[in-house]
Amino acid sequence: MMDTQEEQPAWLQDAPPPPAQQQASSSASMGYKPQSYGSTSEGGSKNNYYLRMAIKTILIGLSVMMAANGVLAFLKLGDSSNVLSDLFVATYICLFAGLLFAREVSEIRPIPQFDDLIRRNFGFLFKPLGKGAFIVFVAFLNFGLTVNGGLGFATGICLAVAGFGYIALYFRKPEIFTAEPPMPKADLPPYVPQQDF
Repeated sequence: MMDTQEEQPAWLQDAPPPPAQQQASSSASMGYKPQSYGSTSEGGSKNNYYLRMAIKTILIGLSVMMAANGVLAFLKLGDSSNVLSDLFVATYICLFAGLLFAREVSEIRPIPQFDDLIRRNFGFLFKPLGKGAFIVFVAFLNFGLTVNGGLGFATGICLAVAGFGYIALYFRKPEIFTAEPPMPKADLPPYVPQQDF
């Protein structure tokens, strides 16, 4: 029988306090009390907060670039070799650009009703791997436009780099994404479909 703590396996031994608590207590003793989300009191750091805000700003800019690509494709449909295909791709590009833009803005300034709607219908955007895969998917969708050669190609490359970078950053530093506070749930009644007879 194992009597001492040193003879027990590592997973049975008491773990030392996490470094985040040590940082929070040392910063609190110096009189500094952060107020923003992603602060050291919530397990993050000021650098993680700035990195998350930089990522959100880049994704907002890329969604505007993607929307511009979709709108310009609508304007150039007369020059298209395959009008129907470009029409559908441009429509989806505009819709996905609006969705990505709204999601990133709602992370900065949450609207509980909107977040609940997005969470029910596009829940994958609330997880780093889901959002990264969505960005990569939309990047390849931008390559499908035959009308906007230069802008579509540049938008697709930028989105692909951002999407793969987002996924790589999640695998490299998952604490950047896990330090975000949970989004507040909206106080909406559950959806009940109406049956018309």
